[in-house]
Amino acid sequence: MLSIYPVLERAPGAHLIFNVVFFVVVVNAILPGATVAWATRLFGMDVDEPPRPHAVLELESMRPVKGELMAFYVDEALAVAGVPLAELPFPEGAAAALIIRGDEMIPPKGTTTLMPGDHVYVFAHPEDHTFMLLMFGRPEEE
Repeated sequence: MLSIYPVLERAPGAHLIFNVVFFVVVVNAILPGATVAWATRLFGMDVDEPPRPHAVLELESMRPVKGELMAFYVDEALAVAGVPLAELPFPEGAAAALIIRGDEMIPPKGTTTLMPGDHVYVFAHPEDHTFMLLMFGRPEEE
């Protein structure tokens, strides 16, 4: 914007000043945006976010209820991957409510095995929140 004033005043070399400023602004707008992904990988700052599920389960209550519905992504590094639900040490009053595997919604049963890539919804009481985090890791963001 400021580089247009010399052009309007017909100052000597005004077009050169305008062209240089225009080029610098365009390069400074494009270069950072194009190199951010590369730079984060180079410095080890990139974060692998789990993919979003194809469906979302929500719970809405008219009054406060004791309990919460948590969503977790089953990563291949988790100890629960490849384990049937019946063999998982869920606390009393906690249970898997729904499993989303690709495009399928799977009703959890004792014989259902959690596979890497699954999204599992778990109901638990507030006092069991820490234990659920130990079993399944970081919860998904809704």
